[in-house]
Amino acid sequence: MRKFLIIIIFCQFLTGCHCDDAVVIDMGPIPERILSQVPYENGKHYLFQHSGGLIIDFVAERLSRNENSWCERCCQFLYKYQVNETILHPDYPIFDFNILINGQDTLHSSPLVWIGRSMFYLPGNNPPMSDIEYSDSIKLNKKWYYGIYALKNSSDPMFNRDSIYSDSLYYNNKSGIIRIVMTNGESYQVYE
Repeated sequence: MRKFLIIIIFCQFLTGCHCDDAVVIDMGPIPERILSQVPYENGKHYLFQHSGGLIIDFVAERLSRNENSWCERCCQFLYKYQVNETILHPDYPIFDFNILINGQDTLHSSPLVWIGRSMFYLPGNNPPMSDIEYSDSIKLNKKWYYGIYALKNSSDPMFNRDSIYSDSLYYNNKSGIIRIVMTNGESYQVYE
C-alpha cells in the first residue's frame, strides 16, 4: 500500500510538471544588404591562382536554410531565423572556401569565412574589430581592387595544429575573396 501511494504521488508530480509551448518568433529572411556582402552566385565558376602558377577552378554552391534557436527545456521563446551558406568547391584537392551568414541578429551580423580550418570575421555592419584592417586598394594581375579588408586568422591557435594554414585574407564586398596568404608564404589570389 505504501509503494502504491508513493507511485501515485510521483505520477502526480510528473504530470504536474509540464511546459507551455514556446512562442515562435520568426526573424524573417536575411536582408539583401547583408546577403550582397557575399557576391558569389550558385553554380558559377571562380578562378584562383596559386603563387606557384596553378589556376584552380572553384564552383559556388549557395543555399539558404531555416534554423531555430536551441532550447533545452521549457523556453518561453524560440527564434526561427535564416542561415545563408556559400561554399566554393575546388577542382583540385585543397580546402573549400566557406562563407556563412547567420540571420539570427541582422543588426550585428558578421559573416564568417572559413578557409580550411581557419576562420575570419568579415566586418559586416559591425564596427571594425582589432583583427580587421581596412585598406583602400590592392593591385593583383594588373587589376585594381578597392575597399579591401585585410583580415587575420581568428581561429584558436590550438585549432590550427597543421604547420601550414591560412594566415591572412583580403576581401571586398564586390569581388569577395581577393587573396589568401598561407603561413608558409604561399598565396592564392583571384584570377580574372
